[in-house]
Order: sequence, then C-alpha cells, then structure tokens
Amino acid sequence: MGAHAGGGTASPKGESVESIEAIAPFAAGPASAVLVMLLVLAAVYKLISNQIIPLASSALSRHLAALDRLVECNEEFHKQNREDHQAIIHALVDLEKTISRPNSAA
Repeated sequence: MGAHAGGGTASPKGESVESIEAIAPFAAGPASAVLVMLLVLAAVYKLISNQIIPLASSALSRHLAALDRLVECNEEFHKQNREDHQAIIHALVDLEKTISRPNSAA
C-alpha cells in the first residue's frame, strides 16, 4: 500500500491520476472560464429568446390594443364634442338674432 500511495506510474490508477493532474491546470484555468462563459451565454440567449421576447411581444400587443381602443374612444368623444359645440354656436347665433331684432312691440 505504501508503494502505490506515492502516485507512482506502475498501476493504471496511477496513470489516470497523472493524466488528471496534467489536465487539472487547464480545467481549473482559463479554458474552464471560457467554457463556463459560453454555457452562461447560451443559457442567457435561450432565456431571452424563449421567455423574454415572447413576454415582451405579448405585452406590446396588449399595449397597442389598449392604445387602439383609447384612440377610438377619443375620436368618438371629439366627434360628439364637435357636434355639441356646433349646437351651442347655432343656439348662440339664434339668440343673438333674437336679441338684435328691433322690438316690434315698442
């Protein structure tokens, strides 16, 4: 047991330990950071493309539909308001004509 504990190259276990020791600096260094960064970027892309864009799209559609309803109500309000103003103007013109007529009784 003492001969193998030193990590010698005589057994297959020793060879795998040495290959792991040779790969370990790369796995724990910049190569793993690049791999983790790529995995995170892929996850963020998938999240954005599958969740956020459809959510924003549906929210935008609801917002635009609400704006369309608001514009329709506003157009109806302005049409009614215009008709009311025309009726008021017509009534004021008639009232002015009535007031400005010479009084036939006097």
